[in-house]
Amino acid sequence: MVEPLLDGIVLGLIAATILGLLVDAYFQYQRTEKLLKKNKVQNQK
Repeated sequence: MVEPLLDGIVLGLIAATILGLLVDAYFQYQRTEKLLKKNKVQNQK
């Protein structure tokens, strides 16, 4: 009776963790891309 519940909790946590890591990586990529563009513009001046 308890095992299916625990399996659901574990699988849900794994899915949420992976999704969170992917979202965080995407935001970091966006921030880095913005900084690189800003530095490129400053170096051209």
